Amino acid sequence: MGIVKILHEEGFLGSFKLNTLNSVKKEIEISIRYSDKQEPIISNLRRVSRPGRRQYTGYQDLKPIRSGLGIGILSTSKGIITDKQARHEKTGGELLCTIW
Repeated sequence: MGIVKILHEEGFLGSFKLNTLNSVKKEIEISIRYSDKQEPIISNLRRVSRPGRRQYTGYQDLKPIRSGLGIGILSTSKGIITDKQARHEKTGGELLCTIW
């Protein structure tokens, strides 16, 4: 739910809703935002860290994604945050994905 919430706050998603199917299964219904030209706002989503190769980075090594037009999502000791928040809080972590 953390990644979906970040994408919504950053303006990549229109809305989302958590549906509880039963006591074990849950699903998230997501609405993607589109530009005026009817193109999706998200043009690329790249998974960086994988189970076989984890990518950890310090806050000093985080560069702006696409000159600040995109975001990076990190898993840190403070929770799941964007690359901008990580630089502001001076916290490094596992770089999960980049989106632009």
